[in-house]
Amino acid sequence: MIWVGRVYNFEHPLLGQCLIHHRHTNTNITTLIIMGILNIGLVTSAVYLLGAWAAYLVLLVFYRLHLHPLRRFPGPKKAAATGWYSAYWDLYVGGQMAKHLVDLHKEYGPIVRFEPNHLHFSSPEVYSTIYSSTSKLTKDPNLYLSFGAPESVFTLLDPAIARTRREVISPMFSRRMVLSLQPLISGKIRKLCDKLSGYADRDEAADIVSGFRSASIDIITQYCYNECLDSLDVEGFKHDIVLTIKATSQSFWFVKYFSLADWILTLPTKVTLRLLPELKGFVDLRESIEEQVKRYMKNPSLLEKSSHPTVYHRFLDPEVKGGIPSASSLSDEAQNLFFAGSDTVGTTLGFGTYYILATPGLQEKLFAEICEVWPVLEEEPTYEHLEKSAYLTAVIKESLRISHGTVAPLSRVVPASGMTIQDQPIPGGTVVSMDAPTLHLNPTIFPSPDTFLPARWLDSNAKDLENVQQRTASMYWIKVTTPPNISSLDFPGANDDSLAWAELYIAFATVFRRFEMAVWETSKEDMEWIDCFTPCSKGELKVKFKIRRE
Repeated sequence: MIWVGRVYNFEHPLLGQCLIHHRHTNTNITTLIIMGILNIGLVTSAVYLLGAWAAYLVLLVFYRLHLHPLRRFPGPKKAAATGWYSAYWDLYVGGQMAKHLVDLHKEYGPIVRFEPNHLHFSSPEVYSTIYSSTSKLTKDPNLYLSFGAPESVFTLLDPAIARTRREVISPMFSRRMVLSLQPLISGKIRKLCDKLSGYADRDEAADIVSGFRSASIDIITQYCYNECLDSLDVEGFKHDIVLTIKATSQSFWFVKYFSLADWILTLPTKVTLRLLPELKGFVDLRESIEEQVKRYMKNPSLLEKSSHPTVYHRFLDPEVKGGIPSASSLSDEAQNLFFAGSDTVGTTLGFGTYYILATPGLQEKLFAEICEVWPVLEEEPTYEHLEKSAYLTAVIKESLRISHGTVAPLSRVVPASGMTIQDQPIPGGTVVSMDAPTLHLNPTIFPSPDTFLPARWLDSNAKDLENVQQRTASMYWIKVTTPPNISSLDFPGANDDSLAWAELYIAFATVFRRFEMAVWETSKEDMEWIDCFTPCSKGELKVKFKIRRE
């Protein structure tokens, strides 16, 4: 016992007395006493550790409030003290930090410190400083590594590597390529209309957003992989991948703040689906993409059977700039193109449709304008012909504004040397960002910003509004979802028309030319958006249809 006491340094008077008296007492009693003292020691140690931790937190908060390099920037004290301020708005309130930032700018001005090391800006002219294609700022890993695809052009942190990767993808979405895809786009939208006609015949309401998303999914998978998912064939627009997009979008912030995406997706498939069964569609898609990658990397000659260039043609070209990517990188890229080419398109069509139907007289005005370029129902106009409709173009631009594209702040990290933003010196390592809602809901730029007003894009100051959308173009995720004549600062070659822009023209024109629609059992509150990185409505948009016979 003396040896044990020396080894563990049991410096305690009571223990000494017990050891001296040991030969005259029962060994079991001595053991019990020593165990009790050990317990006292553990409790004391725990108290010391908790005290040290509390002291550390106090000092950390003091440093962030009074000594941190960003202490001079305005913002809530709670936000400066802890990152859990943002987590409260995103996790507890539910995807509301982006909206809260609008209120913070009203209170604190054009620069707000809303996290201990994060500044948010609201002035339009700052956008090109942060997101220019030549910018030396890097993407914030805390945000971009939350998507479970770290090697895609969207999530690559190094801007130089990402720029090279974008140059490889860009030709897939040139105007020439998009024009050649008109039969594919029109065919899928007609198929969607056939499904909606069934709802009209049965006098049933359809979840139109899921319908739009299903069509976009079939277009992007047919084009990018030459293997369509045929999600439009599933009754009620309830393909597993459509349900997955809905379910996982609303869990984005939980994944971001707790960094679970990579870990969950590395588990065996059965374990992953037991933990999160709503991921089935995504897991199936990911496995399908990985199987495609293995097949084409093993035998590139299989690509010769495709009727059009796919993502695999671009990246498996021996002369591709930057070299052929690894299998994991190519899988990430294919996954990224899927979500970029389906989610935001479906969202824009959904929010635009709601506001058109909810605004008295707007549906009939749009129908009349479409009839100007599409007088005979059976004679579908080309995409180039639809572009000539000024009012349809204005409706699409307003739909893009009101749906925002990407609503989360796209965070970037200032280089170690620091930089000047809005005449303010910003220390190296600071996270800086902007977001689309802050600009799109700015009443100085867009009067009555909460009102759906396509006419604003036809006024004499429409050029100024287009300049704002030009600055925010890359907030529509990546180049495949940027409008024409709007230079995406996050994607080279964005002056070419995008696949998504063609989808918006053809889908809006076809659906509103063929159907008279009415919102069914959907309230304004149902269509309020929450920040799930992209905007997600709180409820479903249910619509009833009447077939136009003329």
